[in-house]
Amino acid sequence: MCGVIFDAPQHRARLKALEARIAAPDFWNNQEEAQNVLRQRKVADDQINADEKLGKLNGDIETYIELVQAETNAEQREDVLKELSRELIRGGFPTSANWKRKLYSPAKTITSMPS
Repeated sequence: MCGVIFDAPQHRARLKALEARIAAPDFWNNQEEAQNVLRQRKVADDQINADEKLGKLNGDIETYIELVQAETNAEQREDVLKELSRELIRGGFPTSANWKRKLYSPAKTITSMPS
């Protein structure tokens, strides 16, 4: 399902097609259809923005994980984990009390974090 929701190239193509319709000289001749097209454009634009946000967040999280796994000082590692937790919350992801311990194993990756 993620391929459908976060298929940025598909949504960009859809957005381009919708914008071409909007640019047509007779676009506003049918007000109801015009409003429908504008709603579709908003959905496509929101989906593109969500994909970009997730891409950035994924990169940020991967960096935090690398920092945590490389950090040998427990206090500094805890500080990095707190910042990662804040980043996840800002990104709209729930956190749980036990997810941090999964990061301490160098073999773990972002795909092994609980949802």
